[in-house]
Amino acid sequence: MTTLREEIAGNFKAFEADWSNDLLAAKADLSPALSKFEQSYVRISSIQAWRVSVILGNGCDGAEAFFFEAQNDLLTSHCLARCGSFRQALKALRSAIENTFFSLFYMDHLVELQKWELGRHKLGFTELCAYFESHPAIYDHAIALSCIEAIKGEYATLSKAVHGSAKVFRMTQNLTEIRLWGNDIPSVGKWATREKAVIQNLNLLLLHMFAEKLQGAFNRNLRESVGLIIPKSQWVELKQSINVTLVAS
Repeated sequence: MTTLREEIAGNFKAFEADWSNDLLAAKADLSPALSKFEQSYVRISSIQAWRVSVILGNGCDGAEAFFFEAQNDLLTSHCLARCGSFRQALKALRSAIENTFFSLFYMDHLVELQKWELGRHKLGFTELCAYFESHPAIYDHAIALSCIEAIKGEYATLSKAVHGSAKVFRMTQNLTEIRLWGNDIPSVGKWATREKAVIQNLNLLLLHMFAEKLQGAFNRNLRESVGLIIPKSQWVELKQSINVTLVAS
């Protein structure tokens, strides 16, 4: 007669094999959507370009670490979506927004960063948005204010996935089947729509926060990378508003 502990150990062995096989199967089933994941990688590359060209060396290590974590969040979201774990991928997207905002805030507030490192400073997302909306680099620029409104909207949508408050984000489809990985091609498009909106609007925010570092001939490679993300319909207004010329690839 087997003990409960032995039965659970046997179930673990079966689970270990099953989830790995299901992961490989889901990844294969999602291969027809590979072009969407390639586009995602292009978008994430713009964040890498920002980190290398502007963020590194611009502030203290603590603020830079938030930005690096945001980039990691985006790559995590990409990989989770590629494997069909769409709800978790959306959670990572929300984290990318938070870490980007924290990075930018703490670059300007080194004392508050020291307090945060001691566990004595905490900001909510609403407070962060209010800070950026009144920021001198933002408050009188229509595109920048619109991008913050868009990020707020995305954050609210992604929060539903994080808190499990909307059925549409559930991975489980019935009350009998555990489902770690999905193979639903339309779900790739839904995730990609959220990711595109997040990264595009974060790029717009960064353009305004660091406009002086991209004016004239400065950081051409970065302006080219961002040019792959920002619609050309906004290029002229950006040039007129913050004197940044994006470059066609």
